[in-house]
Amino acid sequence: MITALRNKFPDARLRGCAFHFTQCILRAINSKGLKQRYETDVEFALKPRMLPAVAFMPTESVVEIFETLCENEIFPSEAQEVVDYFEYTWI
Repeated sequence: MITALRNKFPDARLRGCAFHFTQCILRAINSKGLKQRYETDVEFALKPRMLPAVAFMPTESVVEIFETLCENEIFPSEAQEVVDYFEYTWI
């Protein structure tokens, strides 16, 4: 995948790994006691899955997109600690 990205976007700086990035978010979900709900509640699980997508947005739009997600109350209150972790760690 990295080779394909480099071929398609030769001027892009590729850093990090989407798999490990997503794993960090899943660990945050688990550490906040939300694992069971994440695994059994499809609607709930959809919301935190939006967070890794922010990494694929244009750099100059990342903060604005993240703020839009937060302002539109997409994330349930139970997931607020995960959102806070994401903001502090990745934004």
